[in-house]
Amino acid sequence: RPPAAAGVDWSPPTPGAPAIPGDGPDGLSSDYRGWTYDDRGLGIKLARLQAEGQLLHAKAARLTQLAATAPPVVRAQLEAKIAVLDTHRTAVGIKRGKINRELAFDFARQVTDYATDTHAQVIAVEDLTTLETRGHGRINNNRAAQSARRQAVTALAHTAAGVGVTVVSVPARGSSAQCPGCDAPLAR
Repeated sequence: RPPAAAGVDWSPPTPGAPAIPGDGPDGLSSDYRGWTYDDRGLGIKLARLQAEGQLLHAKAARLTQLAATAPPVVRAQLEAKIAVLDTHRTAVGIKRGKINRELAFDFARQVTDYATDTHAQVIAVEDLTTLETRGHGRINNNRAAQSARRQAVTALAHTAAGVGVTVVSVPARGSSAQCPGCDAPLAR
C-alpha cells in the first residue's frame, strides 16, 4: 500500500527535508528515508544579499545620525549619500525577492516530484508560525516563518495542486522533538 502522506521538516541549512512517515506503535513517525533539498547555491546568494542589505541599512542609519547634527552644507552631502545607499538597498531587496521566488518554486517542484514518485496524496508541512522555541521569543519565531519558507509553502501548494496532491499545515510543536534514526529526544 502506498504511503498516504509526505512530510516536510524545515531545517536551518535548507528550506526543507521531505520524508515519508510510517505507522508505528506510538503513531506516525519517520525513519527518514527521504532526501534533502539542494538549493543549487541560491541560499548562499540570499545570505550574501541579506548581509549586503544589512550593511547598507547600517551605513544609512549612521549617516542619518550624523546628518541630524551636521551643518547645512555637510547635511546636504550626507543626505545625497543616504539617497544612494537607499537606492542600492532597494536594488538588493528586488534581487532577494527574485531569488526567493526562484528558490520557492524550485523547492516546490522537487518536493511535488518526490511526493508523486512515492505515490503520496498529501504533503504535510510544519507551520512555523506555531513554533515555540523557548527562550528565543516571538520575534525569532517570526523570522523563521517569514523567510523564503513561507513563499516555498505557497509555491508548494500551487505546484502540488497541479498534480492532485494536497498540502496541509501541521503545528511545529513536537514534530522534530525526536531523532528520526534512534527515536531519542533531541538535545537541540
